[in-house]
Amino acid sequence: MSRGSKHGDMGVDWDADALRASKAAYPYTEGKTFNYFKDLVKPHECVLEVGCQIASWIWAWRDIEPTIRYFGLDWSRVALDIAEERYGIGGEHAGDYPAVFYNVDAREMDFEEMFDVAFTHTFFQHTNINTKRAVAPKIWEALKPNGLLIIQENTSYESSGTWLEDGWIKFFSAYGFDLVRTHDIGGGGTGFIFRKGPMMLNPGTPEHQWERHYSLRPGDTYVEAGAFWCRYGRIASTKVGSLGKVILIEPSPINISVIKKIIEAERLNNVTLVEKAVWSDRGRMKFCCMGNPAGHRLWGSPSDKDFVEVNANSIDNILDDLKLDHVDLFVADVENAEVPMIRGMERWLEEKRIKNIAIAAYHKHPDGNYAEISAILKRKRYEGIEVWGGVVYAHV
Repeated sequence: MSRGSKHGDMGVDWDADALRASKAAYPYTEGKTFNYFKDLVKPHECVLEVGCQIASWIWAWRDIEPTIRYFGLDWSRVALDIAEERYGIGGEHAGDYPAVFYNVDAREMDFEEMFDVAFTHTFFQHTNINTKRAVAPKIWEALKPNGLLIIQENTSYESSGTWLEDGWIKFFSAYGFDLVRTHDIGGGGTGFIFRKGPMMLNPGTPEHQWERHYSLRPGDTYVEAGAFWCRYGRIASTKVGSLGKVILIEPSPINISVIKKIIEAERLNNVTLVEKAVWSDRGRMKFCCMGNPAGHRLWGSPSDKDFVEVNANSIDNILDDLKLDHVDLFVADVENAEVPMIRGMERWLEEKRIKNIAIAAYHKHPDGNYAEISAILKRKRYEGIEVWGGVVYAHV
């Protein structure tokens, strides 16, 4: 689906589809189609249609609000050539407010709080889950505070591209959108109106290259301590597939709530969430929830506030409780608790049941915990020990 791409995720020839649509009599979309959200649209607002094709929906937008500023985005150059000839500057139907078009892959759009409304019509049902995950946060970023996302999608059945109504709501709620209302648009479709929330729950880009020395494969078991917002868990879930296992260990109540939403919204059925802190043994511990959720930690300082009590346990115990046979890749970013953590996994290390390891060890200032972690791994006869990018890597 790169710029100018002919086919999307589902194999549709969008260039041919644009040429077919261009031969239909227009305008063929009427304003009454949008009456269910007319009350929410204000004069002179900027509307971005993602996957606009030949921009036929511009007529409906003009019917409900003649002063609307319409922006269309599509990856088909053929479609946009038709749209620009009709509605762009100097176009046959440009009117008082000519439309602006972007020939950009939706996954690569880069707008920051530019639009009052984002709109899609059956765009998402023609994309796979990875594209949905990539585009949703891009739309969140493109909208102004409290902006609207209006999508029209099929909800009559479930397939690789579409869900029932509840599935769409759960997915977009995981990306920081609050449902305003829904509307039956006929033909097995539903119109969803979401409002941009105050915080995008998209987990974002992984901070570390956990797979620097080992690439996850179908059927693998992946364990991550300090899973934060499921950043790598989502990637691992796809890579290990239905026969694999993803274990995410996270103690922060805020982060746990985000992970649960993402697991449910994206149907990560091979992911297990363990709501614990990692330490050298089992117990109850104070956990600091102050500041950025990425830095919530056991290992606090005298100035820390906002403590809660959480359950803690050793990796040895956690993996035993899960009745795992082995772990193909174990990773951890546990905010300076890495030394107590690795001391609590010595039995599994001794038995070589953890095949590949990547532990972020830069949190202790000024020199990190690299030497101590590396020494323990060397004592357990792990090989390929390397420190790179603040992470200690090793393998059996």
